[in-house]
Amino acid sequence: MEKLPATIQSFLDIVELEAEGYAEVTISNDAEMQSVGNLLRMIKTRAGEMTDKRMEITRPMDESKARIMGLFKPIEEKLKNAETIIKRGILSYQQKIADENRRLQLEADKAAKEAEERRKAAIVRDAEQAMEQGKPELAVAYIEKAEAVHIAPVNVAKERRPEGISMSKIWKYEIVDAAKIPREFLMIDEKKLQKYAANMKDTAKVEGVRFFEDSIISARKY
Repeated sequence: MEKLPATIQSFLDIVELEAEGYAEVTISNDAEMQSVGNLLRMIKTRAGEMTDKRMEITRPMDESKARIMGLFKPIEEKLKNAETIIKRGILSYQQKIADENRRLQLEADKAAKEAEERRKAAIVRDAEQAMEQGKPELAVAYIEKAEAVHIAPVNVAKERRPEGISMSKIWKYEIVDAAKIPREFLMIDEKKLQKYAANMKDTAKVEGVRFFEDSIISARKY
């Protein structure tokens, strides 16, 4: 457990004792209202004092952290820039490979289709010859054989990447017409609604929204 300076720990102990015991506050007259108001102001004062005490400890840490991060940040940015450039180069080369694979696959598909057509044509010629020889049953068998011929194209795709590098694909989105986006993909602008309520007050009117007046209590420090 983190050990605090004795003076700060003593202050926290006192404030903790002061803050305990407020399970419920019931007010029955103006004097009690004023007394409770004074307590509220005391609590606000204590909260401010606690912030100051905390800052005594954390401010030097924050300043030291900021200085150290300032030393690291320029080099980190250079590393990120280098990473971006390298990844862009890898992706560009991968795209060239994909384009080449598509070209080679189209050629392989075309070659397989042509070979299939040549094979079917040869069998059809055998069927025609069988008919000429008065062998219709054999001709039918040849035709059925021709219909069953299928030559699958060779898969020529080649995937190449540097050793130790993994690649994956993800789907992203781009909004082309915001007005057509379905409701389930929209987010209510609560800040805009709150600003509208504050400006319009009891005249505020938006379908699907209830506007109401709420009470807020604030207290000044001593």
